[in-house]
Amino acid sequence: MRLIFIWYKIMKIKTKNIMGKPVLILNGDYQPLSKYPLSLNSMKKVLKSLLKGRISVVKEYDDTITVQNKEMKLPKVVVLKKYVNVSHKPKFSRKNVYLRDDYTCQYCGKKFKAEDLTFDHVIPRCKGGTTTWENIVTACRECNGRKGGKTLEESHMNLIHKPFIPTMGHLERISSHYKPTKYEDWLNESYWEEELGD
Repeated sequence: MRLIFIWYKIMKIKTKNIMGKPVLILNGDYQPLSKYPLSLNSMKKVLKSLLKGRISVVKEYDDTITVQNKEMKLPKVVVLKKYVNVSHKPKFSRKNVYLRDDYTCQYCGKKFKAEDLTFDHVIPRCKGGTTTWENIVTACRECNGRKGGKTLEESHMNLIHKPFIPTMGHLERISSHYKPTKYEDWLNESYWEEELGD
């Protein structure tokens, strides 16, 4: 009985590990749906789409799974059967603001890890400032605290770069310094084995 329980636990962990593997989604033209962030999706969602006939498998993992009494290799790269028009306007998000500013505080000029950064309203909200690309910059906690609800003039602080709406190309160029953005790199097996740097 104990052996059956151990086997069940091992199988459960193994299934969880293989189902946690990411799958690259390509559009109908065999280009990633997005390069930043790279269009990776969960195995569970991809398998559902595969069973509904919406996608085709381009490349597979070595791992197999039994679906509807048939053993199949898990998909690694899939392509949509129909081409989808994708908006190339970057999403206004904290992550993309940090990326636009290259994880650099726009007041002191020092680089930080994402968890040590905040974003600051150049024109404070209490003075009518809006939460938009053109009024938000990346700031370290110390500079953000020093500026507080003051204007640049009141705080005697200067911006390194004026905030702007980035293009997807700009974000992709910056992100290339941190991780591969080309799906060819993602397909390369050595990418998975390579030790990650800081």
